[in-house]
Amino acid sequence: AELPIATGAVDFCICALNGLDYVYPASLRRQALLEMRRVLKPGGIVAFSSHNLWAYFTTYRILRLRSLCSYYTRRNGYLTEPNGLITYHASRRGLLREVAAVGLQVLEVVNSDPRGWWRPWVFDPWLYYVCRLGSSAVIGAPAS
Repeated sequence: AELPIATGAVDFCICALNGLDYVYPASLRRQALLEMRRVLKPGGIVAFSSHNLWAYFTTYRILRLRSLCSYYTRRNGYLTEPNGLITYHASRRGLLREVAAVGLQVLEVVNSDPRGWWRPWVFDPWLYYVCRLGSSAVIGAPAS
């Protein structure tokens, strides 16, 4: 659904607490990203957190990783959590592609794990993405 906010009206949009990851199915998730993009002013910022796929695998120490990977692929990025929630999980690279596909430019990926240069992308359960509406993007127009 369209937010009751004019196109190009806001400087900053935030989707906190991994909220975007609970938008299901993938078509509605994309629509939510496009709606955040629509309301941004040129150069506006979007910030959101998202579940890290690799942390999911390493944290739960999945014994049957191969079968879980195929299940993950069939569900288009969604996994059913032990509590029954259907939750989107993506690799850092996958999220970068998803954000670019809706016309946002990633400025920074922030983690909360200071242990080293490679560990955050593997062990940090949530990564925080800071994106900007690119100057080449046409506000309000759907991204291809």
